[in-house]
Amino acid sequence: MNALLRIVLIAIALTSTSACFGQSGTHACNLMTLDDAKSLIGAEAVLQKDSSSDNHCYYRSDDGAAYLHVTQGASGHMWTDYKATGKQVKGVGDEAYFYPTGNPLGNTLAVRKGDTIFIINARANNLSDDEMEKRELAYSRKIASRL
Repeated sequence: MNALLRIVLIAIALTSTSACFGQSGTHACNLMTLDDAKSLIGAEAVLQKDSSSDNHCYYRSDDGAAYLHVTQGASGHMWTDYKATGKQVKGVGDEAYFYPTGNPLGNTLAVRKGDTIFIINARANNLSDDEMEKRELAYSRKIASRL
């Protein structure tokens, strides 16, 4: 199973009991637009409509993919798990944790701002893991400013 699909399934499973962010009127694809996804992965991309909903947005291309999951209700086991297993990142939201390639969540950034959590997972065939981490961090600051 590819890493991006694995993170999508993990994020959905972990947040299945949380309130859907889209219920407040903000769709995840408004936080990560097609132009944002293209910039993040450095390639043309299309929205996977069958894999997107109010609280998650998934773009893919032949050269990579970008995924955003947003949920409210940052308390409980989900955020505790992120804090326990990720590498803390300063300067993004109220708290942020990065999971490098090799971790089951591989190349994923989880950010909490207030009671909202968002998860970014992106990959690009032509970019190194370090470059993807830099891009995810920069993009996460944009998302946090839009909340």
